[in-house]
Amino acid sequence: RWKGCSEDDNTWEPTANLCDTAMEEAMRYTKAQKLREKQREEDEKKLFGNVVTNEKHVTADASLLGCGTNDVAKIPAKSGIDAKEAVVDDHLWKWNDSDHVIFRDVLRIHVNDTNAGQIVKDARINGTPVVLVGHKGWANFAKRWLRKRDENSNADENIPVSTADTEDKKAGSMTDVASEHSSMRQSVSQASDRDCDLQECTMAVNEEKNEIFHEEEEQQNELNFTTTAPEPPAPQTSTSNTSGNDITEELLDLSGTGLELNLEAMIQDIGDEDVPVIKRNYNESKPIHGKLLAAKFLTTCWPNSLAVPEGEGQGKSANLYLHQWQFPLSDTAGRKLCHQNNPLPKDIMGEDLLKYWIDLPQCKLDSPLQYIFMGREDTLSKLHRDPGGLEISIAPVVGQKECVLVHRSDGSNCLYHLSASLDEIDLHKHPMLSQARIYRTVIEPGEILLMPYGTYHQCRNVTPCLSYSRFHLDTLNLLPFVESMVNGDAPEIDQEEVLWNLTSALIIKIDSVFDEVQSRVKMGLGEEGLITEDVIETVNILRTLRHFIREIGRRHEIKMIVKGGDANVQSGKADHNFEMLVDDIDMSLHEFRYRQSKIVPTFKPRRGRALKGTLSGHSSGRVGSDKIVRRDLSKFSNAEGGAAVAFNASLDNNYMSLVNADIQKHYPNASRSKVGESLMKELSPNDLIACQLVQKFVKAEVVDLIPSMKAVLLSFEDFPSIYDEWVPHDRARFPSAAEIAPDELRPGLTVIDLSNSNEYRAKILSIYEGPAIRAKLTVSQHEMTRLIVPSMILGRYVPPTRKRKTNNQHAIE
Repeated sequence: RWKGCSEDDNTWEPTANLCDTAMEEAMRYTKAQKLREKQREEDEKKLFGNVVTNEKHVTADASLLGCGTNDVAKIPAKSGIDAKEAVVDDHLWKWNDSDHVIFRDVLRIHVNDTNAGQIVKDARINGTPVVLVGHKGWANFAKRWLRKRDENSNADENIPVSTADTEDKKAGSMTDVASEHSSMRQSVSQASDRDCDLQECTMAVNEEKNEIFHEEEEQQNELNFTTTAPEPPAPQTSTSNTSGNDITEELLDLSGTGLELNLEAMIQDIGDEDVPVIKRNYNESKPIHGKLLAAKFLTTCWPNSLAVPEGEGQGKSANLYLHQWQFPLSDTAGRKLCHQNNPLPKDIMGEDLLKYWIDLPQCKLDSPLQYIFMGREDTLSKLHRDPGGLEISIAPVVGQKECVLVHRSDGSNCLYHLSASLDEIDLHKHPMLSQARIYRTVIEPGEILLMPYGTYHQCRNVTPCLSYSRFHLDTLNLLPFVESMVNGDAPEIDQEEVLWNLTSALIIKIDSVFDEVQSRVKMGLGEEGLITEDVIETVNILRTLRHFIREIGRRHEIKMIVKGGDANVQSGKADHNFEMLVDDIDMSLHEFRYRQSKIVPTFKPRRGRALKGTLSGHSSGRVGSDKIVRRDLSKFSNAEGGAAVAFNASLDNNYMSLVNADIQKHYPNASRSKVGESLMKELSPNDLIACQLVQKFVKAEVVDLIPSMKAVLLSFEDFPSIYDEWVPHDRARFPSAAEIAPDELRPGLTVIDLSNSNEYRAKILSIYEGPAIRAKLTVSQHEMTRLIVPSMILGRYVPPTRKRKTNNQHAIE
């Protein structure tokens, strides 16, 4: 519709022919036209009462024209027409940003289901969280802190209010019979003493309450409770109850709602322990934290009848949260609480290999990575993930906890390095949030949430909640565990120590079986009864573990060659020779393989160098060592004493040929006078400068001047320091190939370099931001192009001079 022209001159034109202003004006006109048509139809309907409005057709046209409902609503209706009647919203789609982000349900699996093991295994491999139900005794140590709920007490104080779905409740209620058979198979409890389940006991106690006095009622509760639920330790018998075998006679079943927290028993049991406390709704990066006596926390921060009087800080204390108390490290708490829990069936989760890590008396052969969390309702943790390559489980003991989970691959790409909010969703600012795999569930007592390694999670207490959490390692997540060790992203976990102690313990177990079988063979007997399921699992674990131990040994060997020195000493593990440990594994498995032979074949260790074509100043004593080029490499080192060269390659050999390129001799004042910063402003393409390469200077021709950039200096783990290189910061990625936010860059971070297709692993040595140069370096006869920062520039290039003899006289070249 052309301005100043009649309607007969209207034409159809491709939208690409219209400028922006013309297109906007055409859209405004069309919207107004549609509104007029719609209003006219509404007027006709009101006036005549027999005209049907095609609302679906009008709404579809508006959507095709980009006419949002908010745009329509801003235009006032004609006089006498209700504004709400003038707007017809679409009901086929949801139009809010939050409707585009899907919060998936978490699958619940009964541990006694036939396919439970395979389902859980697939979920762990795929990074999908699951909730297990029907397992008894997972938090068995908490029996001493629980009692049957008093029906006359205020349920809002510390009893969880169920908000889970009906199907989830049914799944939890199935545990009474199925888990009883599971407990019998594992011989953990005395099944013959169980005459009734928890619900029957609860009904019996309630009937007795109507017939006896209050004092007799509590005595009867204690008497009946011992058969199906944990009895809080009495003051005079707390020691025996916490250290004897009577607390494990019956496995704790949390699937019902008939238990509550016995604060008196809990205070008496662990009240003297120092527990870590932080402010509720804490910031993961800078939490406000400290330590309190457990008794102080329980009496002031948990809703209970033992609260301190007003004026003693109860209001402020209620904002505190008992966060991640690692009780196995406490000598007193560890002796009481460790070795109490009933592990999950091995087809669900394999043997927890973390139990071989620490040799502390209180938690020997039990995982040291077990934690207790405790806080009031609405206590919230920030969305984060735990490094280390370990699986995580969360199980409420009392109360309910809401968990929001994000797939491990979606944190950087879809959550924009966790800057995208899941509470206030803005798809204009964070559009890829719509593609994130997000899960949300509320877990309650009797349920165990399993999170695959690397899962991002955020937890909120729906009601006052006491929960038990632990990390898990088995053969299924050994790969991410070792990758975490290589990346160095979990310094609080000594992965090398875990693997060393684990391997050593398994070798001892298998060797003992071999010795026993051999003693029987010599007497003409068989191995009946010796090859148990536990032995079979141990052999399988060790066979899998062998490859990871070999990889660690290979990396140590490479590090010793390309970085110099003893890799074991550099890592602080002088007594850990993983290459020798591989030989021990192979020897143990070799003997076990021929355990029924009267004469065990001779064991021949496997040999082979991790790198070929290397330079070396000494013989390794291994097969093929005569092919190694031997040079005195002591004079070719970096400032820290590490190796500058390692390979029989062009760059290494040409660098060693720079015999007259000493920096101190030719450019003695370069670093003190900061020549590079001042000279950078005067340079132009094709200028020749002298650049530092490790401890030599080389000629460089300026190719390009970069006014400003952010770069990182990378030291590649499989190459000596002569290959260290500055690269743009956006070419460095996490080992998972995820982008690294600028504020996450730091020296020591393990990354991969995307500057070439090989994606070499490296560590960041330094970070620089400012002007830079792209230059072509000439190392004797080897040329290469690299980024040059001011600290590498020594000055304008001056060819070095050297003396030579001509006819018995000295001449200068």
